[in-house]
Amino acid sequence: MRRAAKVDTLHPACRTLFRAHGIAWTDTATVGHGLPDAIVCWGDKLALLEIKSGAKADKRKGKTADAQRLFASRFPVRRIASLQAAEETIAWLKAP
Repeated sequence: MRRAAKVDTLHPACRTLFRAHGIAWTDTATVGHGLPDAIVCWGDKLALLEIKSGAKADKRKGKTADAQRLFASRFPVRRIASLQAAEETIAWLKAP
């Protein structure tokens, strides 16, 4: 039996930020199996977000690597470890 997945502390702030910019956000943190934490979409651009926060965020890269191997062949997987990284992803999504 699978335990309930924990979301990183940065997750709610990222969701609020993306939605404030009008970007569609779907939480996938509880799905598991290497699927990143969220799917975001703006126009015809879609990205998968792997959110990592806290003092050990730089050391917690294993799941991101797994997700990239599984999903990056079709969709970009963006690693979000700060609100600045979230804002950079928003700018990337909205770029023409």
